[in-house]
Amino acid sequence: MDTKGTTQGRPHVKEKKHPLLRGIVFGCVLVLVAVVIFAGALAVHTARQSGPQSVANDVLEHPDRYRSREGSIYVMDAAGVLSPSSEKWIREQNRNLEMNDDGAQILVVTVKELPPHTSIEDYSMKVAEKFKPGSAKENNGLVYVLSKDDRRDRLEVGYGLEDVVPDSDAASFIKLGEEEYKDDDYDSGVRKVVGALARRVDDPLYDPADESDKGDGFSSVFSLIIALVVIGLILLIGRLASYVRYRREMKSGGGKGGKGPSGKVSFSEWLNSNGSGGGDSYGGGSFGGGGASGSW
Repeated sequence: MDTKGTTQGRPHVKEKKHPLLRGIVFGCVLVLVAVVIFAGALAVHTARQSGPQSVANDVLEHPDRYRSREGSIYVMDAAGVLSPSSEKWIREQNRNLEMNDDGAQILVVTVKELPPHTSIEDYSMKVAEKFKPGSAKENNGLVYVLSKDDRRDRLEVGYGLEDVVPDSDAASFIKLGEEEYKDDDYDSGVRKVVGALARRVDDPLYDPADESDKGDGFSSVFSLIIALVVIGLILLIGRLASYVRYRREMKSGGGKGGKGPSGKVSFSEWLNSNGSGGGDSYGGGSFGGGGASGSW
């Protein structure tokens, strides 16, 4: 009997996998896919939370991380758009304001982006309510918030300054900065806004439109010509007066002392006499929504 042929001729039967085993394998694959998807979503979420939007919230929760290099509480440049000299200048503006009896304050906050689903108005009010610049008695604080990538800004005006900086004027103030932001010059724009606000607080009659007129080249040249004419007239009058005085002294014999006619001396004396060249803390001011928002 040829057993070899019988063995070789036996048909090969494929072993079938048990249905339960197939289900376990399929389930493991699904779990693995779910883990990969979850890990990717978590990475994206973490990246977003560590990005600019979380910084905007972090300014409120940890302001010390964003205060200026000068140590000033008046500037939190989280967007990194201000120079050290501008941060120092903003602090000096506040120090000058605080020397007045009412102690007004201007807080400047810049962020790259606003938090998700948050308007510039909501965020700036959170900043105002968190830090409360201005005097608690006078409620004379100002908060200026700039969101660089959202291309939005907002000026919050304390209760006590709403008559000094009404909403219509607040819009004019922030427009001074927005003209610079269009050219990505945030440093100059913020300085214009803060400088104009400080002037208005010191002088309620100051018109922010005067700042925009400074860019008119013709008016600047015309003003220079007028100034030169006035100075020339003063010098001419001084020289004529000296000459007349000299003639009188010569006639009366009083010119022997020897200084001679010198109108220049008196003019320079007049010119020189007329000019030539604490720890920071917030006061608890309140805000009621007065101010203006803008974009560029």
